[in-house]
Amino acid sequence: GHALTVEASEPGLVDVGWGQIRWASGLGVKLCAHAHGVAEEPSSVRLNYPLGTTMETEIAEQPVTLEALIRRRTELQPAITRCFQAPLAGTVIVARGSSDHAATCGRYLLEVATHRPVASASPSVHLLYRATVDFSGYVVIAVSQSGRTPEIASFLQRAQRSGARTIAITSDADSPLAEVADIVISLGTGEERAVPATKTVTAEIAAFAMIAQAVGDVGITDRHWEALPGEVSAVV
Repeated sequence: GHALTVEASEPGLVDVGWGQIRWASGLGVKLCAHAHGVAEEPSSVRLNYPLGTTMETEIAEQPVTLEALIRRRTELQPAITRCFQAPLAGTVIVARGSSDHAATCGRYLLEVATHRPVASASPSVHLLYRATVDFSGYVVIAVSQSGRTPEIASFLQRAQRSGARTIAITSDADSPLAEVADIVISLGTGEERAVPATKTVTAEIAAFAMIAQAVGDVGITDRHWEALPGEVSAVV
């Protein structure tokens, strides 16, 4: 097969003269086509569709989204500080997909801030195997862009019933996840339509930084917060 880049408006097959290729809507990816015996080397195939415009738009929204979230940090700080009050055994984070990558950043920040271990949860242990775990003294943070991932909301509710203090990080303040949490950090990103997550990931990382700085000093000053949207704007 031959590698080429395709831009298209909707999924399907297209005949490019030397074989058929299959593409996915809005994705700038290299795909392989079967030449079906045709010897010519392929040239770049371009269909009349602006590649990546949805993702590009969402990337451009990051500075404004972050600025709005950062403005709410003083409003959220008292509740977060109370949530992490002693006795604190540790923090557990539950997330999936791109949110789990943001949670990895959160683990570093929270261990520095709390001086307690931070772990990543396995929902199947609780929901599939029905393990009984005592979460007394733990803060459990659930991260979900939509707030509608069933196992994330179910895990958080189960942890809460087992003694955990709970925080939800989500874009939907009315979601099932938000309904079960003690504290909700609403990201304000709106729906993310592009397949690769962009604005929600950076907002989730900022939310973890806000939580960490509310609990202990991780070196993020007001000057850093105020500069962040402009620095992100310069990058994008």
